[in-house]
Order: sequence, then C-alpha cells, then structure tokens
Amino acid sequence: MKTLFAFSTFLVFALQAQGVSVMDFRSGGTNSGYEYGNVRTFSKHGVTAVVTAWAETGSSWIPAYLGQSSAYGLSNKNGSLDNSFAIDNQGYIDYVQFKFDRPVELEGIYLDVFGSDGDFEYWTDPGAMRPWDTGAPGSGGIGVSHESSGWASLSGITDYLLIGAEHSNDRVGRTDRDDRFKIRKFAFSRPSGPANSVPEGGATLGMLGIALLGLAGLKRMKSRR
Repeated sequence: MKTLFAFSTFLVFALQAQGVSVMDFRSGGTNSGYEYGNVRTFSKHGVTAVVTAWAETGSSWIPAYLGQSSAYGLSNKNGSLDNSFAIDNQGYIDYVQFKFDRPVELEGIYLDVFGSDGDFEYWTDPGAMRPWDTGAPGSGGIGVSHESSGWASLSGITDYLLIGAEHSNDRVGRTDRDDRFKIRKFAFSRPSGPANSVPEGGATLGMLGIALLGLAGLKRMKSRR
C-alpha cells in the first residue's frame, strides 16, 4: 500500500512539474438542467470548462442530454430511443462540446470504448458546429483512430473543443457505425512563454500511460501477496 501511494504521489508531482492538469469527469462539477440541453461545468487549476452534448441528425443539430457517471464520466443521450448513453454514430452522430474560459493547450483525452471501436474526430474552431444549416461540422476536423479504452492524443491551443464519434467514414455510405465511447478524463496545459514551454502531447501521454501501467502492475503484485 505504501509503494502504491508513493507511486501515485510521484505521478501527481511529475505531471504538475510539466504543467499538465487533468479534469476527471467521473465526479465533481455542477449541472444546470435535467433535460436535453443541460449544461455541466468543471474547473481545474484556474480553467473552467462549460460542457454540452449534441446530436447531428443529418439535417440539423439537436441538443442532447450530457450524462455523468462515477464509472465512465461523460455520456450522451439524444432521444427516448437512445439506450446506450454512449457517444456514438449509431442512429444520430453524437458530439460533446467544451467551451473553456481561456485558451488551453490540448494534451489528451481518456475514452472508455464500448464495443469494437472508439474512433473519433475533433474540431478546435467554434465554426465547426453550425446549427443554422446542415449541422455537419465544417472542414478541418482531425480524425483519430482509437480502438480500446485509454488515452488518445490531442493537439492545439484553443478555448473550444468539439469531439464526436468518427464522422468522415460514416458519411461515405454510412457503413462505419461501430464507434462508441464515453469521456472519462481530459488533460491540458496552460500556454506559457519560452521559459516555461508546454510539453509535447506525446511525451505527456507517454508519462500517463507509463503511470497507469505501473499502477496496474503494483495492484497485481499486491493481489498476489
């Protein structure tokens, strides 16, 4: 137990030393509204994120319900027939939108994948969400292949993030319909000057990955005793 505690403490100090903050959506935050279109707000190390859920029907955007669970974090429910609560591209295409109160350096996002795939796309331009016309996100989205639960890399400095189930292939014949996930955590840095440069996203995620593997190994060692 002491070894596990020491490793966890080291991880916290290591991430803080690199200027990385992690929002864990499995707890905390505030919620406004209990129907479709509700708004959840989270704060971490001086940064506040206002988070909402949306669904794209093929012709327009509709507000969805942004759920929160202590096991998997943020989820999306877009109608009475949507029983999965996952962010997916089965039926409507689901999205979660983050608006930050100041620019942040995107580092990564932790997704819990349900089913066979968790590919996603993300946009950092507020113009991506266009509820006044077709609802389809504009060009410039970044596609990420993500097949199992864990951290995925993000990049860019922005005060806006739109993330959705894999979008491009779905629009080519609508045959790729197996992407389903929930958002557990979000990692970011505060942009700084040359004297305190922001670490590369890959290095940050590498540290997170090593830490998670180390924690799992320590737990297995403890269970064998």
